[in-house]
Amino acid sequence: MEFHFPSNKDDLELPHDDRFGVESKTCVDHLAAKDSLKLIAKCRDAIDSTPLSITEQKIFDMLYSFASSFPKLEAKVKTHLVRAVTAGLSELTNMISNGDSEIESSKASARNAVKMYVYLNTSIAMQGEAQEKSSSIVKSKRTQKKTKKSNDGSWETLSEAIATGLAETLKEGKTYSLWRMGQPDSDLMDALFKTVTQMMENSSNISNLQVRSALFTCVHALVSRSVAIKERLIPSLLHLLHNFEFLCKPLPNLVADIAQTHPSIVNDVLRDIGRMDTNLLSRDSGASKNLGVFLVNISKLTPSIVLSGLPLLMSQLEGESYLMRNAVISVIATLLLPEQRSAIIRSMNGRSVGEEESEGKGLEAKIGVSDAAFEEKWEAKWDALVGILRERVHDISSYTRSKTLQMWTIVVQSRSLTGAQALIAAEVAVDRLSDKAVQVRKRAVALLTAVLEYNPFGKLLDKDTLQSRLVFLKSKLKPKIMKAADKDDTPDEERSKITVDVDPETVQELRKVALALQLLDRISGASEKTRKNEPKDIDKDSKAELKKGDDGKEVSEPSSKSIGAMDAMSRMLKSKTPSDALEAIRFFLVANQFHLPNAEEGIKQMLPLIWSREAAIRDGVLDAFFKLYLSPLDENLGSQEVLDGLQDEEDSSDHKRQAVAVTLRLIATVQAASEGDRACIGQIFYRLAIEDRIAMPVINALRAIVLRDDRSLASTELRQGSLRLLEMVATAKPEWVTSALGSILKMCLGTNGAPWNESRLRIASSAFGLLTRVGKHAKHPSRRRMLEMTFLRVNSLLTLSNKDPESKEQKVGSPYHGFKSEEDGSWYPAAERAIEAVFSVHSNPTGFVEGVLRKMSAGIAECKTGPSAENAMSKLFFVTGHVAIKILVYLEEKEATIKKERVSRQRKRADEAKKKGKNVKCDIEDEMAVGASKDYALELARENIEQRLVEPGSIFAEILMPLKRVCASPRKFTMYPRLANTAVLCLAKLMCVSKTFCDAHLQLLFTILERSSVDQVRSNLVIAIGDLAFRFPNLVEPWSPLMFKRLDDESALVRKSTLSVLMHLILNDMIKIKGPISAISKRLYDTNPRIANLVRVLFHELSQKGKNPVYNLLPDALSKLSKEVTHGDLPREHFRDILGFFLGFINKDKHTEALVEKLCHRFKASDDENQRRDLAYVLGQINYSERSVKRLIDLYPVYKEWLTDGEILSRFEEIQRKVKKHAPNPWWGDQSEGFEKKLSESKSEDHAEVKQPA
Repeated sequence: MEFHFPSNKDDLELPHDDRFGVESKTCVDHLAAKDSLKLIAKCRDAIDSTPLSITEQKIFDMLYSFASSFPKLEAKVKTHLVRAVTAGLSELTNMISNGDSEIESSKASARNAVKMYVYLNTSIAMQGEAQEKSSSIVKSKRTQKKTKKSNDGSWETLSEAIATGLAETLKEGKTYSLWRMGQPDSDLMDALFKTVTQMMENSSNISNLQVRSALFTCVHALVSRSVAIKERLIPSLLHLLHNFEFLCKPLPNLVADIAQTHPSIVNDVLRDIGRMDTNLLSRDSGASKNLGVFLVNISKLTPSIVLSGLPLLMSQLEGESYLMRNAVISVIATLLLPEQRSAIIRSMNGRSVGEEESEGKGLEAKIGVSDAAFEEKWEAKWDALVGILRERVHDISSYTRSKTLQMWTIVVQSRSLTGAQALIAAEVAVDRLSDKAVQVRKRAVALLTAVLEYNPFGKLLDKDTLQSRLVFLKSKLKPKIMKAADKDDTPDEERSKITVDVDPETVQELRKVALALQLLDRISGASEKTRKNEPKDIDKDSKAELKKGDDGKEVSEPSSKSIGAMDAMSRMLKSKTPSDALEAIRFFLVANQFHLPNAEEGIKQMLPLIWSREAAIRDGVLDAFFKLYLSPLDENLGSQEVLDGLQDEEDSSDHKRQAVAVTLRLIATVQAASEGDRACIGQIFYRLAIEDRIAMPVINALRAIVLRDDRSLASTELRQGSLRLLEMVATAKPEWVTSALGSILKMCLGTNGAPWNESRLRIASSAFGLLTRVGKHAKHPSRRRMLEMTFLRVNSLLTLSNKDPESKEQKVGSPYHGFKSEEDGSWYPAAERAIEAVFSVHSNPTGFVEGVLRKMSAGIAECKTGPSAENAMSKLFFVTGHVAIKILVYLEEKEATIKKERVSRQRKRADEAKKKGKNVKCDIEDEMAVGASKDYALELARENIEQRLVEPGSIFAEILMPLKRVCASPRKFTMYPRLANTAVLCLAKLMCVSKTFCDAHLQLLFTILERSSVDQVRSNLVIAIGDLAFRFPNLVEPWSPLMFKRLDDESALVRKSTLSVLMHLILNDMIKIKGPISAISKRLYDTNPRIANLVRVLFHELSQKGKNPVYNLLPDALSKLSKEVTHGDLPREHFRDILGFFLGFINKDKHTEALVEKLCHRFKASDDENQRRDLAYVLGQINYSERSVKRLIDLYPVYKEWLTDGEILSRFEEIQRKVKKHAPNPWWGDQSEGFEKKLSESKSEDHAEVKQPA
């Protein structure tokens, strides 16, 4: 009898006369393990004697009984059962493959035995997988780990044995000879395929390399032998891909393996994927992701086949699932990679175009066609694929646009692009830099950065160098072309050939240089309709050749409307999105490495981001600055003379030389920076010093430059830059400076009696700044002598008592004798920093500066009238004002120190009492008395300062006389603007110290503000008044309208200063914005764009504050601006734009509702017809919600009276039409009809009133 695979599980137990079945099934569920093992052992002995014994009824019945109850068996029983059936199948397979005589004599029995063994194996596998699947749902991770550790009886071990046995049976068709024509039964093949696919659904089987290899071998063998299985394979693969994520990477290997013998299978898979419903895929993201991974991996393994079948997937590019569009884009990008490109070209070279693959080499190879022909065919395909990628960067989904740019980046990083292709990538990146999606912009910057890093033109893209090279190549090429053109006897067709055929290497290099310049233009935004890179005086054929890229293709010119990447990157640096700023920082870092135009400007714009609130952005700036300026340099960036002078003969290592080069580059950067940029660099240096990222060789080089005995101008610049850098790190690491502080001060300040020239003043200013930063760390007994010499030099600087010690005509104490203008300009910053240094390190700073002021006052009397006296007074006022402010700051610091010490002392006593466990009663009265006495002493000191301002005989009182005289007569001192400026600032600073003095001189200060004709004086006064407003707000508040008037000042400098001061006062709640609201809002249309931007920043910051102050301001702003429109002070277009700007900050329904109510009630309060029309205009611009519409309709009686005005009525009709747009909503429809009815009644009443007189 023949054994047939049962269609159902229990079919073998049914009686059948014509086929083999189970006659006696043993119930093994309740057998003891020991008894079960004995029964299996008997069967195993029979099988070991001959594998054909499985055909014996009792042996098969017993094994069937155990196999049908497999899930209920114990682990040991399962193991022995699987070993028995797998060993029998393996032994039988070996006998068949070896041509055993027993098999040859009874093929029918051998065929039945094979099917029986396969049935038992597949039955056990199906039940085992089902049990494993159900148990894996309830298993905890801890249980799974323990199961994996025990191999005895685990399903992982048993499934490996079964899969290996089945694969060995199917491998190389060892058992197929038992069937007629080598074609096994379809039911056998179906059972095997079903079992294998079910085993593939188990992730543990796929993670086991041996099991996976065996399963894939089975599938390959089944597909090769059965057409039916081949047809079932594609649906099964898609089912597996849809439901099991872990298969999306291994299955491409299976398909690629099958494709070696059945190439059409790849196209079949692609066809079925392309036909899938995109709507369903859009709802099943997991399946789409799995299919995408599969497609990418199969394109890597079989690129030539996937390329030929790519049109089958194109329908997915227009589908709803963005994940499938991403998958197709990834496939296209994968085909463009060098490895896949080479495989495709080899495949094209190995077969004839349009024909199936043959056994030998292709037709082209046989006739000796070179690879160049296939390269050309590939380039045509490359263009088509790139066209798809260029199109997809405009996809409707930001995820797809981002994925496309990511794929572009991968292609660029593979270094497979030519020069012309790099231009295309740059265009794609620049085009997406302004995308609304953050992720797309991030990918676009990454792509542009990759284009620079992996460009085919070299490490440097310096525009000047490239243009010089271009000119040279043109001059080299032109004589040859002209010489060819001079051959008059050459026919025209030959002439063109001669002209084009000129020095191929030169033409190729010329193309490369021209393409590099085009790349720079597209990145930097330069665009011209006329090509500068094209050689002149060359005939048409040569021009056509030079228009081609390095791959021989014609290159398109950049659009005349192209936006440069540099501008877009600058905007991204200012973006509120951290990723935008970080990507822009990375781009400018790379652009600077390639010396791109405007890259240094981008680095400067990056510096202020060190103050960002985002830690990631601050860290990005630090890392970029470190790479740019503090990383080791291979090139020598400083002068050779300086490098040699700073290196010791004993130590001339490359490490130190690089440190010196880094130092010189840092100095050059700091010296070229503005004051704002220096502040940013200072903060960066501080952070880097805190993190110990500044190498000590750099610090040593900075100190060496300062101490270098060289008085040349170049050395002065280097010394000043070094001092600035040391000043930046002194706060974080004072020990880096204090060890050489004495030598630095001696070198920079000189000995007592040394003349003060311009270079000395500049160096001294930086040295005093360094001393101020070191502060208390300089107050060490060992440095007492150094500080004494420093204070002597400070005294000498401020009093100018030894400007020229060799001159007998110059008297000691004279504050001005023969200073040059540039020296005079350098004296003020040096004096300011000298005073700061005194208050930082002197033990009695007030006594010291008092002596200086007395000496300077005495020196004025010795000066005659004229420029000398005026300059002396200017210096005296400057020092007096700065000293007054420093005394105030000094007292505040002392007060803070006293309070801090008192709090620390109280905490210390409380901690001691807590440790002792007692309630130690502190002498609170005594402690309060001590604290009160110190506070009282501090108050007495302040009162003493106020008395000095007015007390006869005091130093400030003596200075007040000439100070008031200068301030009260500004026109008299017009020819001395510096004197007028310093006098006004001195007066304002003295007013900051004393409340009494401030109250007495506020009128004088505002009079000067009104009458001064010097822009700088008015600007400084506005800033000084802002400081007074912080110090004494109640005194300044009545005078604030006079400051608001400066917003309309004719000078842009004064307007900007006024607006900046008002911003600080308003945002810190020092003054109310209702007063200057109209004046500030008008500055939105200031001729100076920086002032207009400041206004926008002010209102943006106000909108971020609680309760939305902009919403509260709008009614008042409307009234004031409307009056200005009526008086002709403000154009109506500007008025409407300003109100639209304000309305943009109102985005809450409750604010809109309240605003509607306020504006409606203002109809009655207003007595101006134009103002009521403006109210109606603003009501028409509001975005209404249900509540605000209801409120507007409820207030109809309030504004009904003025609807007789045609313009006002038209505004309300516009509002009604807005409401009507929401008519599909029943509520909105009812409201619209009711409102329209009321407006119609008002309109009819208006007509009736018009007709009545007639």
